[in-house]
Amino acid sequence: MRMDRMRENRMCGRGGFGHVFPGAAKRFRWFLGNRGISGRSVGTVDGLVDEKPYLETSVFSLAKNRILWLLILMVSSMITGGILGKYEDAFAAFPLLVTFIPMLTDTGGNAGSQSSTLVIRGMAVGEIESGDIFRVFLKELCVGMIVGVILGAVNYVQLILRFPGNEAVCFTVVLSLFLTVTLAKTVGGILPVAARLLNLDPAIMAAPLITTIVDGFSLMIYFRIACRMLKLG
Repeated sequence: MRMDRMRENRMCGRGGFGHVFPGAAKRFRWFLGNRGISGRSVGTVDGLVDEKPYLETSVFSLAKNRILWLLILMVSSMITGGILGKYEDAFAAFPLLVTFIPMLTDTGGNAGSQSSTLVIRGMAVGEIESGDIFRVFLKELCVGMIVGVILGAVNYVQLILRFPGNEAVCFTVVLSLFLTVTLAKTVGGILPVAARLLNLDPAIMAAPLITTIVDGFSLMIYFRIACRMLKLG
């Protein structure tokens, strides 16, 4: 009994997830008690797997766990450069298109990271299980569409005011933004759950992988729509 209590304190108490999110810790204690589950029967919430606490882990171990994903994503980010190179003619015909690339990629990355953070927190407190991946997919898809419509509407108004006479370009940007946000929210929601299914640490790989995926696809979506809307060939 005492060991179970210590185990629960380790998960929900000082230095753990509950120290950062005290409200979530209370819900997690209720979750355990309501189901008659002791702290012994589940892994630590901090890392979603049994591992050393962050402050007790050596810098070399932390670097080793992170470097592989960073190397993979650094190499894969060259795909983004290839996409930009493929549409050089579009830049030349409509230089204004380049202006909106940072906004699209940044908004997409922020939307995806927001979803992944919320899903990881839900996994940590036991609200989301690996079998919920399809429910998460549908929920984040709907959230992404709602958020995309709102962001697109606000963006369209300010673009029309800033760039009068460029309605086709403004509509291209808004449609691209809607699709990018919807994609980012969906990918950001399912990646952490998929990582858990593959026994990978979602906290390490989710955010950088989301950024790489969203950057590449948002550029492809943007320039494909621009080529069709603006008759760029």
